[in-house]
Amino acid sequence: MVAGVQWFGWLLSILAALLLTGFQYYWLIQSARNKTLTERRWVFPVIFRFTAWILLFLLIQGPWITLHSVIESKPRVILYLDSSESVSRNDKKRIAIAAEKLAELLPSWHVERYYFGADVWRGTNGDTARSINNGWVKSTNFQRLFEHQRQERFKYGLEAAVIMTDGIANDGLSTQSLRSPEGVLVSGIGVGDTNQYADVVVKSLWLNKEIFVGNSGEIELVVGVKNAKSLVTAKVYVQGAVVGNQSFIPSGNGESKRLIFSIPKQLEVGLKSVKVQLLLGEFEKITVNNERLSAFKVVNNKKVIGLVGETIDPDMGAIRRALQGYDPLESKLISVNEFEKAGVDALIMFGVPLSMGSTAVIVQRLKRWMDLGKSVMIIPKKELDLRVINELSTAAELSISAPWQETQAAINAAYSGFSMDELLRDRWTKFPPLQCLLQNFSIVDKSKILMYQRWSGVKTDIPLQWNESYGKGNLMICLGSGFWRWGLFEQKQYQNQEGFQQWVRRSLGILSAGSSDNERLSIELPGDGVDIGVSPTIRLIYRDLDGVANMAVTPSLTLTKLDSKPKDLKSTSNTNASIKISIQKNDAHFEGRTFPLEPGLYKVSASVNVGNDYFDDYDLLVVNSVSKEKMGVAADLQWLNTLTKTSGGTFAYLGELEKASQKGEVEKISSVAVGIANNIKNTVIADRILSDETRNWHWYELSWLLLALVSALSLEWSFRKWLGKY
Repeated sequence: MVAGVQWFGWLLSILAALLLTGFQYYWLIQSARNKTLTERRWVFPVIFRFTAWILLFLLIQGPWITLHSVIESKPRVILYLDSSESVSRNDKKRIAIAAEKLAELLPSWHVERYYFGADVWRGTNGDTARSINNGWVKSTNFQRLFEHQRQERFKYGLEAAVIMTDGIANDGLSTQSLRSPEGVLVSGIGVGDTNQYADVVVKSLWLNKEIFVGNSGEIELVVGVKNAKSLVTAKVYVQGAVVGNQSFIPSGNGESKRLIFSIPKQLEVGLKSVKVQLLLGEFEKITVNNERLSAFKVVNNKKVIGLVGETIDPDMGAIRRALQGYDPLESKLISVNEFEKAGVDALIMFGVPLSMGSTAVIVQRLKRWMDLGKSVMIIPKKELDLRVINELSTAAELSISAPWQETQAAINAAYSGFSMDELLRDRWTKFPPLQCLLQNFSIVDKSKILMYQRWSGVKTDIPLQWNESYGKGNLMICLGSGFWRWGLFEQKQYQNQEGFQQWVRRSLGILSAGSSDNERLSIELPGDGVDIGVSPTIRLIYRDLDGVANMAVTPSLTLTKLDSKPKDLKSTSNTNASIKISIQKNDAHFEGRTFPLEPGLYKVSASVNVGNDYFDDYDLLVVNSVSKEKMGVAADLQWLNTLTKTSGGTFAYLGELEKASQKGEVEKISSVAVGIANNIKNTVIADRILSDETRNWHWYELSWLLLALVSALSLEWSFRKWLGKY
């Protein structure tokens, strides 16, 4: 351990301390001749002073001791255990047994366990159970797993990894696009049922969240089909009554079918329930993903769209003409410096006017406005517009990479919030091009892209128009300019402007859908509903006339479960009793948390009294009968098998838990663990690494020694004062 000592420094420090202490001892004797002190007490000041002197000289001399040590480091292997909700309790136990066996079979390795679901965390089996109860690991995100693996590889060193999962994922990037970092040996263990049964699933559901009284609406449904060739039937219920029934025969495996249903004309304001149901007959084994609940609100006030620009733009007139005769939306030209007081729900900016101020001022004004539940659509015209978009948008980073070019539009067929019938869709390929920047960027959430760019008749993956949520409102970006030519072209070719009108009305309907019809009191609920058994968080925001959140009021919040077939969701005559929810104050809003809810529809009502004024609001909370994790019932382990073979590892499939003895199951798992452990041992050099470490240790590296110097001087002073000064 000790390789060398600087004897000269240590010896010199000790001799100097003894010499000075001797002088002090002589001085003490001479000073105490006229006092009656016992000889025994004199030794204590001498000891204190000797300790102080030697520490002081050691500090000056700095003598060192050379320490030599041998450090043993083992190669690392991480075991990733799937702890999401789709993994059954029995499969979790089997995964835990496999992890234990691997740890026993790799004594020369440093084995670490990490659990993953929506994220990756380190812990024990007890931590896994607690995390599941907290509800944040229900979904599966393999992208996070590989991000964690890459971080461990390049920061701390990682030689091997073993992924144990059921292969069901519903979050993050596609598993086929994931890659393990180079230099890591990846093995895999699969559990659960991987048979691909005949299945139909509600992939996405879009509908008009708000409908103007006296008008109808649309429900757009995307149906996914797997291994099914028999008749598929889709039914849509509004308020418990069937409003649509469509059937089709799938053309092949992995098909997605888009169906459009009409919402009948609504004559009464209030909340309306929607249920979608898919039927495949006796051929389908798994039916938990065949239903989806939603709702819409019937309002009696129009949405007003404000048009702003530095100059009169031809696109302004085209939008105003497209909205003529359309009851839910109304447009008007407004002053850019008074848009906050213009009484509009959404704002279309044809270029950001310079008169609004600097980029920071413009962004602050627009953010504050969207936080009130308003929405903004920006059509960039100059570089300032791009800077504003970059500050507001979280989806893309725009920059001028080339001069303006001519770009055609391509409808995003994968976005269920925007579509047209086939006849009108064909017209878009012939529409005149727009003036657009040549960009190279991508949007984070592709489901929010309305249109892509098409160059020379070829569709690209570069967005042309997209929408993203911002506060309670929306932010929409349309990079193209000059779409007024679309209306003229369509009028000349087809004697109508149906395609252009549908695009304008649907785009502005999506834009203004998040705008609040009650600016003073608003309710914020989870956007797509919540899963069964989850305690949802409900937010309330009360604002003064100037739009600032007011936390001095005392609002009330109630929750009412509605019957399965309510006649009028606005009334509670045929519902269960309401439950009052306790509210807590947060920084800028009130927050209430309910108990875990059963599946169904719940009316959320909020109210607040301010002096003689009374404000209330209501919304509908949807509790899904099946969690989002279990909606993806088809396991895919082929990607993991391919990944392990590519990295040099092995893949083993445990299959479903058979009705065999526990001993037989443990032996089966042990056999799989032995095969993976042997592959790791034979592929990666696992010899222990011994490294010599030599360093010079100085006494002052320990802080307690410096503290001892101060303490010695303090004790000497205290003791001398107790004896009396001499």
